[in-house]
Amino acid sequence: MKILFVENAILPTRGGVERVTYTLYKGFQTLGHQCFVYFRQADSDDIDASYKYQENDTQSITEQLSSCIVKWGINLLICQNLHGPKYWDAYKFVKTKYKVNIVTVLHSNPDIWVNKSKWGHTTNFIFFKELLRSMAFKILGNPYRENQIQMYNLSDRYVLLSESFKPVFCRLNGVDGNKLAAIGNPCSFSEKNSDKQEKDNTVLVVSRMAEQQKRITEVLKIWKEANISDWSLVLIGDGPDLSLYKRMAASMHLKNVEFLGAQKHPEKWYRTSKIFLMTSVWEGLSMTLLEAQHYGCVPIVYNSFSAVYDIIEDNKTGIIIQHNDSNGFADALRQLTCDSAKLQSMSTNAIISSNSKYDLQTILQQWEALFSSLDLKTSR
Repeated sequence: MKILFVENAILPTRGGVERVTYTLYKGFQTLGHQCFVYFRQADSDDIDASYKYQENDTQSITEQLSSCIVKWGINLLICQNLHGPKYWDAYKFVKTKYKVNIVTVLHSNPDIWVNKSKWGHTTNFIFFKELLRSMAFKILGNPYRENQIQMYNLSDRYVLLSESFKPVFCRLNGVDGNKLAAIGNPCSFSEKNSDKQEKDNTVLVVSRMAEQQKRITEVLKIWKEANISDWSLVLIGDGPDLSLYKRMAASMHLKNVEFLGAQKHPEKWYRTSKIFLMTSVWEGLSMTLLEAQHYGCVPIVYNSFSAVYDIIEDNKTGIIIQHNDSNGFADALRQLTCDSAKLQSMSTNAIISSNSKYDLQTILQQWEALFSSLDLKTSR
């Protein structure tokens, strides 16, 4: 089979969706499929130039996508993260003219726009931004919902990251769900791990530094409240609000806090850190949670997205906190740092859970089953 991934960016260090795309790209190749990538920005040297195409603004999207399909003989198109009105006509055209199958993957929870307005915001700017967005949705229509409906109608299969997302998707979008499938993200690290790994007294955050979704200001407030003197907090990642967080940490006089920026190989820190924090307003199936568990870095996370219960068994493989309960979050962090036996037990359980549920081979088998259900045309 000849598969074309359609993705906004393909640089694995840029974010979770990019790492998923790269991991599946390589994984499908091991199963004998030929894989190619159509992308818009953030190139990756890890993918050979003859197997990728970067979109430009001089030709129409339909022309560019059609050229790739004909050149490579594509019979399956996987839309990872390049949706929206300007792509709908292109997908409709290639599906009709070239008889390609289309599989769309939604990398967020289906009610993302509900969560954006539902949860509190940590800055006045973001609060008013979301208030204006909500008002615009009521007047002009909801682009998130419209995109989900359009891509669902265009697709042969529509993949959600959790079974728990299916009823939500159907209810919000008024569809029967016959095209829906649930396939989780694979852990992007193949290295097998042992619970005997020596770890430091480090609390880790690996995240895009973007307040609207990730709410790193909440991490800093929790760290101050927990007041743990003999542990350090390490934050890995880049983004538009990194400088804001550095200024905030300085103004709060936080101790033992280090911002390391983007790191090509964050596994070094997963491997040596004991605890992982996530305070996001919303997620799909968080790659960083999977990666943390893979290395026995015990996560503490808000229950702001339903798939958290797919990943974490509360008080066994991690700790789930009621959303916006920052005091409860700080208490859980403080108590876990003081209970080495519980921390070690949860670390071992996290590794076992990750290896059984989100191992790459397990996820590839689920994708192969989906491929078998499609009426795939022979390559051109």
